[in-house]
Amino acid sequence: MNAAPGARSEQRDRPVVAVARSHRGDADDLIGAIGPTSYQVVDVVVQKSMIDELTDLSPDLVIIDNALGDFDGRRLCRDVRRSIGSPIILIPAEERNTDDAWIVEAVESGADEVVPRSISESLLRSRLFSLMRSAPDRHRTANELVVGDVVVDVDGYSVFVGGDLVRFPSLQFSLLVALARRPNKVVSCDELLSEVWGVEPQSVNSRRVRVAASMLRRLLGSGALRPRLETVSRVGYRLILPPP
Repeated sequence: MNAAPGARSEQRDRPVVAVARSHRGDADDLIGAIGPTSYQVVDVVVQKSMIDELTDLSPDLVIIDNALGDFDGRRLCRDVRRSIGSPIILIPAEERNTDDAWIVEAVESGADEVVPRSISESLLRSRLFSLMRSAPDRHRTANELVVGDVVVDVDGYSVFVGGDLVRFPSLQFSLLVALARRPNKVVSCDELLSEVWGVEPQSVNSRRVRVAASMLRRLLGSGALRPRLETVSRVGYRLILPPP
């Protein structure tokens, strides 16, 4: 297994995604498709010691890539589910060999998602985000905030939007943190001026908040898994989580 340095550390700075693949193949294309994200992606070879290695690694999600069709993907799903309990995405060898009955058996064996080889990179990443969002959070720290497909590392002063690292100016970062700590709740302009700007609300024009929120909205962008910044007229702002 080609684990990145520190992947086995109990204190991890990012969730870990393990990509399990044949010893005759490579995971470069799949890892490239996932792209630079808020996840630490680890390449794992399917072999006798793999379950022990996964147990040691304790990944937050496992992608089983059976590109060459040289191992039993459904059986591997069963072994991973019993031993690790992590969510599983199975990518079978050929779509023409995966009828409904095969997919049902794969899901019953432990796969959470069975996706075709033809899946687009953006859709694969969306499926990954969706599973990670709904999975039990075993490693996340109190200083990491997750709102839809936006991950805010408070201590690391970094924001991942849709899996990509996006630079946030300090003001927008602090505003995002204040709102992400209260998802789906209205935060008044007075509260934001006091918490983010550190000023008495009566001493400044609340237009500061409006301008900063407008820039934050542009930085966040939009998407099916993206939180939405809502303006509550004459009151404040609310960061709305996407539907589950």
